[in-house]
Amino acid sequence: MTDVKQIVLYPNEVLTQATKPVGVITDEVKAIAEELKKMMTGRGVGLSANQLGYDKSIFCMFNPRGVTVCVDPEITSAGTELDLKQEGCLSLPTVHTKVSRPREINVKYTNLEGVVVEDTLTGMQARIFQHELDHLKGKLIIDYLPTIIRKFTLEKYHKRK
Repeated sequence: MTDVKQIVLYPNEVLTQATKPVGVITDEVKAIAEELKKMMTGRGVGLSANQLGYDKSIFCMFNPRGVTVCVDPEITSAGTELDLKQEGCLSLPTVHTKVSRPREINVKYTNLEGVVVEDTLTGMQARIFQHELDHLKGKLIIDYLPTIIRKFTLEKYHKRK
């Protein structure tokens, strides 16, 4: 874990594959979480382990009190009211697109102390959680686009790289 990782960029296949559950919180899991926190700072509001090349179901996200580390996260239920907002992604620099997501979600994850946390998230916190969970499932913001718009967006992305 001493090597400095770079954020994995699309079209790297690690971004389109679901990650493996973590289960037990180990020193390795804690080290990955620390690396995620460090790499996220000043760059974005969330970062998933596969964005650094790790096949682990872990992400970090900013919240009003600091950073939350979510291990083996899941959404247990979602409200019916949707919110359409612009999103970007550190693995797809220069790409921004509107994504419709539930405004309120109930979530469950394990923290780094091994405690299972259940919470209700709303607004931006709900959006970040859903975006990062999508990463762990191998889904990107471009996957929400209609085929023709996705094709056009990716052509522009590849030209800018």
